Amino acid sequence: MKQQRLKKIAEEIKRIVSQTIMTEMKDPRLPSIVTINSVQVTADLKTATIYVSGLISDEADRQEMITVLNGAKGFFRQQIGQNLKVFNTPEPIFVYDDTIVKGMEMDELLRKISHDSDEPESDLSDDQDSK
Repeated sequence: MKQQRLKKIAEEIKRIVSQTIMTEMKDPRLPSIVTINSVQVTADLKTATIYVSGLISDEADRQEMITVLNGAKGFFRQQIGQNLKVFNTPEPIFVYDDTIVKGMEMDELLRKISHDSDEPESDLSDDQDSK
């Protein structure tokens, strides 16, 4: 299957799942903000790996969010099948995506490095002139 078509299908699945989470999911175990970062669809359209993140700092809460979403994957598959006109409806598999958290940690490290390099350094040229 052509890569361009797979990208379009992945984007459509991303839209459908995002909309379903916002409007249909009422589970209190889900955080108030769940973000679908990306979707990867296999070439045979059997599975769609959905990378999600949320405003969660605790690892146990992250696992619970993934458990809740994977527990409702039949519901998500039904929504995808109703809205996406393909022969095989892919089975959604939810995976926590920590790239945003890792990016924030990297940004913080870069800021610390930048802040440390902004401190004035001792001027060695003054020492050399006095010799």
